[in-house]
Amino acid sequence: MEYYAKSKKVQFTSERINEIKKNMKNIEECLKENLTETDVEILNSSITDIAEKTEEKQKTLKEHHKDIVTCAEMFFLEYQPLPEACAFHCGR
Repeated sequence: MEYYAKSKKVQFTSERINEIKKNMKNIEECLKENLTETDVEILNSSITDIAEKTEEKQKTLKEHHKDIVTCAEMFFLEYQPLPEACAFHCGR
């Protein structure tokens, strides 16, 4: 049995994304008299964010652990010796 590092994110089909975008545009149109410029920008930004969502492969705990170890190795190679690395990491 595989264990995963994070829960899988909900992904929408392209049809569902188009439906959501259409609904958000309808909301904007129906409420345009009550929306501020900022409100419209937020709606448009949300529409863009939804359209740009891509599916991420769900990482297993083993893959996640490997990523953490690789990151730590790179960190300590950059900030040697160890006391300096710890001081940097702790913000001293």
